[in-house]
This record gives sequence, C-alpha cells and structure tokens, in this order.
Amino acid sequence: MPAHGVCLLLSVPQPCRIGFCKPSNPRHSLSRIFSVLAILTLIVLAANFLLGLGIGDFNAAAGRYVAAAREHGKLPMELVSPEQQQKITQEFAAAGDAFAAPRRNLTLHFYLGVASSLLAILVCCISVTYFIGTSRWCREVAETYRLSQEFVRRSDSLKRRTFPYALLGIFTVIILVALGGLSDPSIPWRRAFESEKDWFNATFPPESMVNIHYIAAMIGLVVLAFAFWVQARRIAANYAIIDEILAQVRHIRGE
Repeated sequence: MPAHGVCLLLSVPQPCRIGFCKPSNPRHSLSRIFSVLAILTLIVLAANFLLGLGIGDFNAAAGRYVAAAREHGKLPMELVSPEQQQKITQEFAAAGDAFAAPRRNLTLHFYLGVASSLLAILVCCISVTYFIGTSRWCREVAETYRLSQEFVRRSDSLKRRTFPYALLGIFTVIILVALGGLSDPSIPWRRAFESEKDWFNATFPPESMVNIHYIAAMIGLVVLAFAFWVQARRIAANYAIIDEILAQVRHIRGE
C-alpha cells in the first residue's frame, strides 16, 4: 500500500500540493480512540470474568448429569422394578434441571469470552498497524524535505519498544482462552481420551483447571491493562514526533 493510503487509514497528515491535510487535534485523535477501545475491552473482559464467577460448580453439575444420563440410558437393556425405574427417571430429570442454569451461563461466558478476546487482539493490532504506517510516513517525509534523521530514529525506536507490549497483550489473550477451554469438561479432547489411558484428563483435570483459569484471568486483566496503557502513551508520544515534523515542513514551505 502506498504511503498516502496508510496515512488515510491511520488518520496521519500527509503532504499534498495545496498544503498539509491536518486533522483536528492530531496529537490526541488516535490516542483517544485507542484509549476508548482499550477501556471498552477491559470492561467487557471484566464483565465476562464476573459472569464466569456466577457459573457455579459446573463440573459437579455436569458429572451428576452425565452419570444420571448413563443410568437412564441403560433402562431399556436392564430388568428393573417400576419403582427403581421411576427413581432413575426422576434423578435424570433433576440432574438435567440442575445442569441447565450452569450450562446456560457457561455458554454465555464462552461467547462473551470469544467476543472480548477478539476485541482485545484487535486493539493490539491497531497499535501494530499504526506504528508500521507512521514510521514509514516519518521516513518518507524526512527524506522528501531533507529533515533530520533523528525524527525517523525516534519513531522507529517507539515502534520497536511498543511491539513487545502489543504481542504481550495478544499472547495473554491466547493463554486465557486456552485455559478456559481446558476448564470445560465437555470439550472433544476430554471425551476422546475417556476410553484410553486417560492421561489427558489426569494431567489436566477440569476441576483444577477452573482454579488456574480463575487466577490467570485476574492476572491477565492487570497485564492487559498495563499493555494497553503503555501502547496508548507510545501512540501519543509518536504523535508528538509527527507534530514536530509538520512544524518543520510548514516552516520550509513558508506556510
């Protein structure tokens, strides 16, 4: 993509024949947008964290329902008394009723987690895309108007120092999603190993993974908040460099 296309996408001013296309309040426009998106992401993640706490003991309810379903499924193949048959049927119905609410809450927690995770990754990708575009813009403008290469070095330095925090946010989300999946006893991986030596369920028992996912979620929220804060500050600092470049170019052009 040409430099002017990148500038339009990232709301960065670009040199043109009639002057500079200067956006309103350029130093803080994208920084403010990024901050709003980051805060929205953290709010959604925190809401999903609270929703996860309200699921209850899903593993216990799921285990009871699975055991009752197996007993109920054996009824046509076994000779049992009517009283025993009625008891098994009632236990199956009660287990299903007790499992309905946790299953519904877990489903909502899953979909909200997917949405908030994609939003968090999007915010980090905005930061990466912004620095890729603006660093190239700074280089091209500095070469065109023979400005000091210090502007380019400062912009590139901000880009290099910001990328690790964007990647930190992305990998934090991936880890949280993976731990959340391991906390669910109904995932296909667990069912696939039930008939074998079951090393997977023994190594990653869902009861233990729930606690690990809970602790990791609290730590992950703090890590993401810090990563977003650093990226927002670096974006604002890069806009300051852009302002300095614009000021020098206007001086050269006599505007």
